[in-house]
Amino acid sequence: RDISVAFADLAAMAIAQARATDGMRQTLRKAVRRNEILRRGAAIDETLAEVAVRGGGLADLASATSAAVRRPVAICDAGHRCRAAVPGGEDAVRQLSTAAQQSQAFRDAVAGLGGPGSVPVATGPFPEAGLPRQLLAPIWIADRRWGYVALAEGEVRLGPLDAHAARHTARHAALLLAAVDRATPGHAGSGAAWPAHAPVRGGGSRGAVAPELGAAQLLVARADPADAERLVQDTLGPLLADHRTGADLLRTLVAFFGTCQSVRDVSRALGVHENTVRYRLGRVRELAGLDVLGSASDQLSVQLALQVLQLRGDLEAFRAS
Repeated sequence: RDISVAFADLAAMAIAQARATDGMRQTLRKAVRRNEILRRGAAIDETLAEVAVRGGGLADLASATSAAVRRPVAICDAGHRCRAAVPGGEDAVRQLSTAAQQSQAFRDAVAGLGGPGSVPVATGPFPEAGLPRQLLAPIWIADRRWGYVALAEGEVRLGPLDAHAARHTARHAALLLAAVDRATPGHAGSGAAWPAHAPVRGGGSRGAVAPELGAAQLLVARADPADAERLVQDTLGPLLADHRTGADLLRTLVAFFGTCQSVRDVSRALGVHENTVRYRLGRVRELAGLDVLGSASDQLSVQLALQVLQLRGDLEAFRAS
């Protein structure tokens, strides 16, 4: 009897140990998945930052996001007129615009999106319009919802990485649209400078119309080159003058805007400690008087100045030097 009890106790211990081991393995698998999402999310942030710095337009944002998440991506205004769609180019834009305008359920879903900073919403499908399930992220400029980013679900279900990509694409689109307004006389940063009748483009195409110009190109085209140079010098002059530390500070600023002002994500993208990122941003404030952590105006000024530098090729030359 004692031997039977002992064996029973050993069996119970073995079962408990097996369950604990299985629990640890499940926790480890979840941690690995979370780390993979963070890694790919940081890569998406860096890609979108590069699009912004080189002066890309809405089509470039849609193309970069589509390539990162391997899904169809569209950027549409509040009237459900899609300004960029990847893949498919203009045919996809017209098809999605028509479907969105015909589906009351889809329009209701868009109308129910949250305010600035809200999380993307998965909704649908909408069979009456031929639309699959969609992940929608609102694009807000000041207190006005300009439109939305839509990611379409395919064979693979929508997940956390898609939500990250949609939210960050919407934020970059908002920065671009606001910058276009700032560079266009007579507008006040609400996206109004983006004409309702503007032509659309598929991913990667470049046109000469205003909506396909990035903020830096539009600024240079509409302003005297001396004004663009004055913007750069007034904003980043002290950093450009210090070649020893300026390159690290500029690289940090590019990553900072690419991760939507996340110190933690910048540290991952650059492979440095979070305190190093904070120190560098503090140095930017000391040298240039720019509060990129707390001032939306300073953030926009820096974005525009970086885009002008990239457009002229000065940013890469400065890094190389």
